[in-house]
Amino acid sequence: MGSRKATKGGPEILTGQDAVGIFSELRKEHGEDRIFWGSDERLHIVKLPLGIDTLDRALGGGFAFGRFALLYGEWSSGKSLISLFAIKAAQDQGYATAYIDVERTFDPDWAAVLGVDLSKLLVSQPRSGEEAFDVLDDLCRARFGMVIMDSIAACVPVKLLEGEKDPLGARARLLNSRLAKTNTVNGVTAIVLINQMREGIGIMFGDPRVLPGGKGQHFFPSLKVKVTRGDWFEEKIGEPTKPGDKPRKKRVGYHLKVVIEKNKQGGSHMFDEGEVPFLFSGVVDVVAGLVPLALDLGIIRQSGANYEVLGEKIFGRRNLVEHLTQHPEVQEQLRRAIQEVPEF
Repeated sequence: MGSRKATKGGPEILTGQDAVGIFSELRKEHGEDRIFWGSDERLHIVKLPLGIDTLDRALGGGFAFGRFALLYGEWSSGKSLISLFAIKAAQDQGYATAYIDVERTFDPDWAAVLGVDLSKLLVSQPRSGEEAFDVLDDLCRARFGMVIMDSIAACVPVKLLEGEKDPLGARARLLNSRLAKTNTVNGVTAIVLINQMREGIGIMFGDPRVLPGGKGQHFFPSLKVKVTRGDWFEEKIGEPTKPGDKPRKKRVGYHLKVVIEKNKQGGSHMFDEGEVPFLFSGVVDVVAGLVPLALDLGIIRQSGANYEVLGEKIFGRRNLVEHLTQHPEVQEQLRRAIQEVPEF
């Protein structure tokens, strides 16, 4: 099967040059889609960018095809929002998309506001966790581009639906076995799993918050992202009703933040962060999101309330954002400068 090289005082080991013959034999036995050289194009990671500079930078270029990603956080932190951004980005690129709505909380009107083409979005509302993963596996075999599962926490095993008592670890066993199976079935689909924080029982020390579904969900994803809601955006809606009272305001949006807690798809550092202003009108203030990213990278320089961007000095952040908004050519120069900064 090939020549071997004797190690000093040890056994003979096959040489790299003669591994070519073994490679051919292995491919005949196991198939060409199972054995590769490390330089094979099929092993290279291809990603789907969201088109939002700060999020794409933090995610290392977007969600990877053929891989799992896990989004988790508190309720109403923006997990489903990011997944809908991903659906829109995939549709813009012409890929088939699907939303497995295990929670039955999918809002088509809101999705349409965010730019999702509902006529090209397959939506499934499975009855059980097993059925949810059956649908996911079928979509992977059909080579869909982007599939969202919302959420892991809502995946209930069939036995519980049939009235059996909740055995310890039932959901964890379901997820561990089905994620392993989906991982072998999936070839090209970018899968985004969503999960929610819960309070653990009887935790006296450390963080009491846990993710339902066991530890398997931490191992299979190539990307694990914590999603949090930052400061609110408020606008004035009326004058104070009494002297000394504050003006009446209403919340119109918030800062959407992500922290990368696991990354096995390259393109970003562990614990990279991204932040983007999001308004309830469905608008992402991409321009305002560029400013903190450019500041972190040293492309925009700040001294007190004075900013310098590409050689031009501007006073005040609001004026800076307005300047970028009014000058798309400066925005484009800023984006190019950000893209030229190495990610490692």
